[in-house]
Amino acid sequence: MKKNESPVFDSINQCHAMTGLPVVDIRRAKRGGCTAFASHRVNLFALLRWLNGEGRRKDVHVVDVAAAKEADLLESAALKKQKRLEKDGQLVPSEYVNQVLRETLLPVRQRLFAMPSECASNCNPADPQHARTALQSWLETNMPIMAAGTLPDQCPYCGQRNKKIVDK
Repeated sequence: MKKNESPVFDSINQCHAMTGLPVVDIRRAKRGGCTAFASHRVNLFALLRWLNGEGRRKDVHVVDVAAAKEADLLESAALKKQKRLEKDGQLVPSEYVNQVLRETLLPVRQRLFAMPSECASNCNPADPQHARTALQSWLETNMPIMAAGTLPDQCPYCGQRNKKIVDK
C-alpha cells in the first residue's frame, strides 16, 4: 500500500476489528449511501469522510422491526387492560383521589401546623410536666377533629362502599 492510499477491508467486520469503528455506524453508512462500499469491501478513507461529514448531517434512522412490533403489541395490550379496568370500575380517576385526599388530610395538616403556636404559650422549659400536660391537652382536643376525616360513603364512579380512615 502506498503512502496516501486508503486501506481497503474485505468486510465490515474486518473494518470494525482493525479500526474499532462500531459495526452499527459502518452499516448505517452503507444504508445511507456512502460510496466507501464496493463488492463487500470497505474503503476506510471514504468511510471516515462520510462518517465525519455527510453522515452527521444525514442521520439515517435505523429501526429494529421485531422490537418495534413487540413494543407496539405491549402498548396495545396495556391500553386494552386499562380500558377493561376502567369499564369494570376498578380504576378511579385521579381527580377523585385528589379530592378525597384533600378533604381527608387537610384538617389533619392544618391541626399539625397549628400545634407549635397553640402549645408554645403553655410549654415552659423550666417545668417539663406542664409541657407534657399542655401537649396531652392539645392531643385530646385535636384527635377527634383529625379522626373525623372520612371517605365518602360510596365511590361515585364504581359504587364501592368505603371505610373510615381512622376507626374509633
